Amino acid sequence: AFAELFLQLRKGHYPPEYVRYVSFLIYSDIIRQYPQALVESSEEMVEKIRQATQIIEVEELLTRRLATIGKEKVRQQFAPQVEESLKKITKDYQTEWTLKMMGDQLHLNPVYFGQLFKKETGKSFLQYVNQLRVKKAQQLLLNSPQNINEITEALGYNNTNYFSKIFKKLNGLTPKEKREKY
Repeated sequence: AFAELFLQLRKGHYPPEYVRYVSFLIYSDIIRQYPQALVESSEEMVEKIRQATQIIEVEELLTRRLATIGKEKVRQQFAPQVEESLKKITKDYQTEWTLKMMGDQLHLNPVYFGQLFKKETGKSFLQYVNQLRVKKAQQLLLNSPQNINEITEALGYNNTNYFSKIFKKLNGLTPKEKREKY
């Protein structure tokens, strides 16, 4: 099906912008279906798609990425409390999570939970929550007509400027720049 789609794109003589758009949608779908694909190289992959000049290049990029997903280490298992917190955060990412809130829900001291979370994931609790929200924002920026204020609200941020600051810190671009660029 994947090869057929690119064959149709080649036969249809679609403009490069359309091919890139379809490729970004495919890559977003890969990330949704294979969470282990969400590695730091995602930004690099998006940049490679953006710079590709031929359909065959994009097809090869996506085919190679799909092939490597199966070879990558499946997401490690964490301590039960951290697993539970990851499920809660992922399910309810709009909530303005704090260590105290999560510690209370897991019946753990917030300081202990924060240390455990950092030890297990390599990130602070707040870093993880912000990175998850920014990844959701990237999907919304590329795949929805919502404006940045609406996306900010949908993600649970009360302040668009604060969200834009976090987004820029993690991506090097503001949400507006990211949408215009991709």
